[in-house]
Amino acid sequence: MKLRKILVCIHIYYHNQVDYIIDKLKSLNGIDYDLFVTYTNENKETNEKFLNFNKNAKFKIVENKGYDIYPFLVLINEIDLEKYSSVLKLHTKNKDEFDSYSWRDDLYENLMGTKNIFKANLKKIEKYGLVGSKKRITTMNERCPENVWLFEDVCKQIGIEPKKANFIAGTIFLARIEIIKRIKELNLLQLDFENKTMETGSNGTVAHVIERLFGVLCNDLGYKIYGSNKRKIFSKEWKNNILRKIFSIQNKNCKKFYTIFGITISKNRYEYEIKGLDNNIYITKNNERKFLKEKAINGLEIIIKGNGNTIKIAKNASFENSKLIIESNTNDIIIEDNVKLKNCTFVLKENENKLLKITKNTSLEDKEIVLKNINEECII
Repeated sequence: MKLRKILVCIHIYYHNQVDYIIDKLKSLNGIDYDLFVTYTNENKETNEKFLNFNKNAKFKIVENKGYDIYPFLVLINEIDLEKYSSVLKLHTKNKDEFDSYSWRDDLYENLMGTKNIFKANLKKIEKYGLVGSKKRITTMNERCPENVWLFEDVCKQIGIEPKKANFIAGTIFLARIEIIKRIKELNLLQLDFENKTMETGSNGTVAHVIERLFGVLCNDLGYKIYGSNKRKIFSKEWKNNILRKIFSIQNKNCKKFYTIFGITISKNRYEYEIKGLDNNIYITKNNERKFLKEKAINGLEIIIKGNGNTIKIAKNASFENSKLIIESNTNDIIIEDNVKLKNCTFVLKENENKLLKITKNTSLEDKEIVLKNINEECII
């Protein structure tokens, strides 16, 4: 493959990370590329910083949905890809559960931490389809909806076979133009990129399915993913791994694991109080497939104390011998199609302008629904 111009696409959601990204872009000095920046709200300071770095940078405002995936699709849909040989896809990434930028730093450092690192990776794209951090190359498992039923639904909508493949978690990578052209041809903007206010690290959206499709299409076109690794013996990542063995709190499937000085104990992660504003809680059939089928929705108790939450039990889930208590204002409960509810209690206290919506074909047995304030709407 003869290297031509690189298309650099950056989505900025966290504007406080612009300086970090511009510093990494210095690894492209001397390389021919076009720079496009998307964001959900125009920011004069961000514009000035990018234009000071590259006077030819172009900007586009996009809708606030689909994380970094939807803005990328909007951008490539409007760009003539023929003059490019590869695409560098970048975006800002929030802190992880340990209040660090380890995910972001790992993705960027291994891809373009220095000029030499990026040049080496650019050389790899002559042979490989995708290049990204080796540690973030991930296998599709059977526990999450974006790997099973949601993935299959999206593949059916766009007319491709739902084959499983590895992918680069975090979608910060260098890609051959053939893969991006194929993504563009699939017209993925037709899909439902519903706005969701979800915590960093939470999955189960169409955007997460598209994250996997990059790997699927890479395989379909006959290419492999190259994992770049610049790890040093005493790198920040190595130190973090040691610290996690001393003390850490991690979620895995239905359990929360606490590690203190090498001793690990577990607790059911769904038995907790949810505090804060504007949270979305999704209980889905395939998100924790084994957990839901065998025991997850049996004997579950969730207490909501914050405001503006959406509690959504997605289609085909089962929910038995369980209790959902809402103790604060302006929360919605949406129970989707074909959910099996048996011997369940829903208590809504001091909840103004709330919505309790149970959609068609849902089975209700031995239910108790208690509404304790004004402006109540119950749709069954």
